[in-house]
Amino acid sequence: PSDQAPPVTVEYARDAKPGTITTTDVKLAHGDKLYVREDAGEWEVRSTDEAVVSDAMRIELKAVDSTGKNQEGNPYRIDNSIDLDHAFMPSWESTAQVLNGNVAYRMLLGAW
Repeated sequence: PSDQAPPVTVEYARDAKPGTITTTDVKLAHGDKLYVREDAGEWEVRSTDEAVVSDAMRIELKAVDSTGKNQEGNPYRIDNSIDLDHAFMPSWESTAQVLNGNVAYRMLLGAW
């Protein structure tokens, strides 16, 4: 086999409020099959022609050369994290405060 690892190039959009990631373009080099897994689950074969839509905390994409000519490369990983936002609001009781909280996802990405 060749020493060329099949890299995956991923472009995607993200809806910040719910943290949903949607791939807009996936390209495979030196590979012919796209495998995707979410949150360390099982790898699933996906089409590069269809968007991957996920609200998982971790999405991994890897290219595999089914002919065996090229070795398997490292997956491309997209990580979501959760940001907690809070504010103390005045209460009708003079000695108390109300905690108002929001949860938002923040995306970290990288090829590992």
